[in-house]
Amino acid sequence: MTLLIYNAQTTRKDENDMYWIDAKTIKEMIGWEASYNYEALYDACRRLKGDTVQWNLLTEDRTIREEILCSFIITFRLQRNKGRIGYEFHPKLAPVIHSPSVFARIKLLMIFVLAHPRHAYPLYELLADAISRGLSSYTISKEQLFLYMGLQDSAYANDWRNFSGKLLKPACEAINTHADISVKFTPLREQRKIASIRFAISRKTSWQPPLLLEPARAMERMTGSHIAGSLESAEAERDFIASVTPIVSEAVARKAVAEHGLTRAIEAREAAFAYRDRKGGEVKDFGSILAKSLYQGWRRAPEDRRAEKQARAGKERRERMASLRKAIEAIEARARSERKDQLAEIERAMSELELSALKVEFVSQLEAGAFPSVYLEGYRRNGWDAPGIKIAFTQFLAGRFLPPEEESFRVAAVADGRDYASLRIEFASLEARPKA
Repeated sequence: MTLLIYNAQTTRKDENDMYWIDAKTIKEMIGWEASYNYEALYDACRRLKGDTVQWNLLTEDRTIREEILCSFIITFRLQRNKGRIGYEFHPKLAPVIHSPSVFARIKLLMIFVLAHPRHAYPLYELLADAISRGLSSYTISKEQLFLYMGLQDSAYANDWRNFSGKLLKPACEAINTHADISVKFTPLREQRKIASIRFAISRKTSWQPPLLLEPARAMERMTGSHIAGSLESAEAERDFIASVTPIVSEAVARKAVAEHGLTRAIEAREAAFAYRDRKGGEVKDFGSILAKSLYQGWRRAPEDRRAEKQARAGKERRERMASLRKAIEAIEARARSERKDQLAEIERAMSELELSALKVEFVSQLEAGAFPSVYLEGYRRNGWDAPGIKIAFTQFLAGRFLPPEEESFRVAAVADGRDYASLRIEFASLEARPKA
């Protein structure tokens, strides 16, 4: 929702009052860049059309001056061939959304920063709103928290330990590591059961917006502004050096910038930190690892190369399977069309007596159980007008006068200069291969 609002603030609507955004941009900003499941993304956007939002307009002391309760999106459009999503806001929301005080750019960056773990950003939004109202402690019932995080119908709703260990604690750790606030949570009990959660929250005094290249580049593509380019400024260089000097010397940091440029030095830092995160945050002599990464200008670790190779192999496998499937389906469709034409020609060449004799033989096979019993039952009730009976008779004729269907596929493939059996074997082999 935040991303769609920001997109509306930075782009122009078309002549039909629609805003447009690339599905690829949405995936990058919410942390789905490794997923190919575009349908799940489209479904999530479709659901926003039915959502009702309450927009509170506040006075300076944070008391509510006015409430707007309406649909968030009133029109949704999907252009699959272009990978674009179009949407139109409710007219009551449009003037408010374009207020310059609504949804600063740093909030959009937070969507990317807190994309992993999955529920970190919704929790951040909840706590950021509380801290913006001057609260240093915020208590919410367990049921309301599950509802806010979209977990009310999940297995976590009845398993506090699992929820706390697998979702809430990692989300808080991500916020404490990357965001502009600090948070600690304490479960509160009523009659020996967890009833609510109290969050102790505070604003970090020395926090600076992160130097994130990927979200900046995604925002560049969306807005056309030069965001990533600004990372090469002197201020950005000072921020970079300050971010690594607690671990390595300033001389190492400056040498990395001088030899590889600021952008690549930042990538080297992020690669080293990502490696530490994959190891659970406990890496022996991490200072040497970071220094080596900066010195080499981000030569990917073996784990990164293996993951990249697997991802590339997976993509090549999917593309090859799609190509094979398309070729196989085209061959089979053409062969079936040719078989249909051949049968029609055979029937036209038959005399009435020959056709009647074949129909008698077909009925005999029906009664002998050569075809599913539903055809016989239909024939006994409605004769040749029974549903499917003509299709069954066509199958009977094909078995009598035409080669097996597989042979027709083979012949059609040869006409294309292909081997049908080899195509099927390769497709089955790729399908059985473990997914990368």
